Amino acid sequence: MKRLPGKYIILLFLILFCLTACKKGALRGVIPKGKMENLLYDYYLAKTMVDDLKYDERYKQVFYMNYVFDKHKVTQAQFDSSLVWYARNAKLFAEIHQNVSERMKVQRDGVNHLIAMRDKSSRDSQPGDTVNVWSDKKFHILTGSPLTNKLQFTISPDTNYKERDMLVWNMDMNFISPHPDSVQYAVMSIQVKYANDTLLYDTRVAYHSGEYNLRIQYDSLYTISEVRGFVYYVNMTDDPGRKLFLDNITLTRYHVIDTIPELTADTLEVDSLVTDSLAVKEVVEVNEIVSAPDTIESDSVETPGTPARVSPQEMRRRTRKE
Repeated sequence: MKRLPGKYIILLFLILFCLTACKKGALRGVIPKGKMENLLYDYYLAKTMVDDLKYDERYKQVFYMNYVFDKHKVTQAQFDSSLVWYARNAKLFAEIHQNVSERMKVQRDGVNHLIAMRDKSSRDSQPGDTVNVWSDKKFHILTGSPLTNKLQFTISPDTNYKERDMLVWNMDMNFISPHPDSVQYAVMSIQVKYANDTLLYDTRVAYHSGEYNLRIQYDSLYTISEVRGFVYYVNMTDDPGRKLFLDNITLTRYHVIDTIPELTADTLEVDSLVTDSLAVKEVVEVNEIVSAPDTIESDSVETPGTPARVSPQEMRRRTRKE
């Protein structure tokens, strides 16, 4: 067996060294495969939410993207350079995209299920005088990020919602903070929108942990278009440890039943007696007024069997004749 010349051995080692160095150089600063998959998943979700923003709210795009990068502790430059590297390694990039697509499909199915539950709840709410119409989760976590700093709901009333119904939105708020202070609070609001676009609402600001509720009652003069509400968490610091836990969430609908007291038989008899007495009194007074002139005239009419009245002059004249 012939041995390779020394120069070929040296050349072989140089080639292996160059390949290893190039591989290490390519991976230096590149986001690992598993972390890149999680980053792309959140990145695509954020892009979808940005696409749904109104034109005058597109400025929020930078906040959505920064939230994703801060969550995974990478910079925009690291993300861009990693995308370039993975694009050159099509097999790895295809595997990452396949995993992300499967996760997005599971997420989409879950969202569709929640939408179906909400729509079914809106169409077929339970009848009754006191019913909890809350169909969302009873527990939510809010943070200071623009993506997770609010809880919202919208309900389209059905035939089980009556005029002058009362809604009570109740929940427990727990402010989680390593150092309690006044730099975080929550705004809670519930609104009733009528068909003529007028609003009836109630709002409350919470600064401390505890139980909070809002009450609102419909106006019977207008048709209800929708009921909506929100909880908006404000964190004026950059501390990611500050959070708001919402628990035991309920939205109770109460039917307001107006009752008119019925009059009993005794009450009706007393009222009729009083009415009859007043009528008799009025008739007597009218008769007295009408008969008064006849009584006065009867004083000057002579009646049989009663002496007639004579003036003094007539008395003297009769005396002289006698």
